[in-house]
Amino acid sequence: LDTLHPVTKEGSDDFLGMAISIIDSMDTALLMGAEDIFEKQYQWVVDNLHFEAQNNINVFETTIRILGGLLSAYALSDRKPLLD
Repeated sequence: LDTLHPVTKEGSDDFLGMAISIIDSMDTALLMGAEDIFEKQYQWVVDNLHFEAQNNINVFETTIRILGGLLSAYALSDRKPLLD
């Protein structure tokens, strides 16, 4: 999911299905010591994140949220699949 809607407790894929909310919060989970949440996020990224279906992306948002999120999660966890 890209966007979380706290009132309805649902999410939507409105940013090309790149799971921005998951990736963008991986480093936060690690910094907060929420290893269980990070493990779920990490497993989702390894199993489901693919970039071949996206076109017409917002380069700025993709760079800071996807690339930045994956790099910071790697820096804090040292899990090489985050770079693949």
